Amino acid sequence: MNRFAGHQVPYLIHLPEAKVDLELRYRVIEFFDKDKSEMQAYTERVGGTGLLRKPPRIFPTTRRDITSTATAAQLRAIQEEALDDLVKNLLASMSVQFTWIPPDFQP
Repeated sequence: MNRFAGHQVPYLIHLPEAKVDLELRYRVIEFFDKDKSEMQAYTERVGGTGLLRKPPRIFPTTRRDITSTATAAQLRAIQEEALDDLVKNLLASMSVQFTWIPPDFQP
């Protein structure tokens, strides 16, 4: 029995995944004296990621795949997850450097 008949691939394996990466560069200028004559600049870059993975799908090569891998609600949830991750990383990096941010945000 010859199932594959040459070099043709009988099925396509689709691994649906949606990923959102965000990056933010920020700068904080901190003044120490009351007359604001002494200052320190602090620059940092933080990022956040949102990820959606669905189970693998197998398609025969004789049919087109016209399905979408993620709905609008799922993509919005991934973007919200990435923003939450970005803000968490921003507060964590700032709480290490500055005393006016509570240490509760440290990882």
